[in-house]
Amino acid sequence: MGKQTFFVNVQTGEMQTVDVPDNEVTYEVHANEEERAKLERYLDETKEHQFDAKAFFLTPLDESYSREEQKQHDRSFVHLFKFLHELGTTETKTKIESLGIL
Repeated sequence: MGKQTFFVNVQTGEMQTVDVPDNEVTYEVHANEEERAKLERYLDETKEHQFDAKAFFLTPLDESYSREEQKQHDRSFVHLFKFLHELGTTETKTKIESLGIL
């Protein structure tokens, strides 16, 4: 099967086949089934490692927790954006490059 177009919303972790106009940024990518599955794993991983403010405030003196969680979140985010860049349209690549995170 060929590649299909997806619109990825990193903030919500959603991937759709139709770009829904709203106030959130989406990244248009072209992916085959294998790439789509990998992208979903990256989105799940990023959501899994999001900074948990509640946990941080409940353990404010445990600096190792917050630093390690933040490092893991940063790594997940970079992996996700590298893959979005790889699969993305010219416009998507330009958006990601303008973020300065790669």
